Amino acid sequence: MSKNLLPIGSIVFLEEGMIPLAIIAVSSFIKKEESDATLHHFDYTGTPYPQGLVEEEVYYFHHENISEVVFEGYKNDLHERYLKSVDEWKEKNADTFEIGEI
Repeated sequence: MSKNLLPIGSIVFLEEGMIPLAIIAVSSFIKKEESDATLHHFDYTGTPYPQGLVEEEVYYFHHENISEVVFEGYKNDLHERYLKSVDEWKEKNADTFEIGEI
């Protein structure tokens, strides 16, 4: 199930990262450009910690890009159910998105 993704609120460092990132979204589907017809999937969306959401500093990344977990956010059965529903959607719609590249 979705690589046991971390919950929202987790604080992580990415490989070669100098600042911690706060995870603000799990399993994000984005268009890289407004005119892009293809959706790109990323495991996480993060912002610099402790500043929070800064428009020019939103990062999209995958679980394997994390080098250190500083803090793991709150997780309950809703988190697990969400990951399961995302996995089911991805399986049914595999031809509608690509795995995003960092």
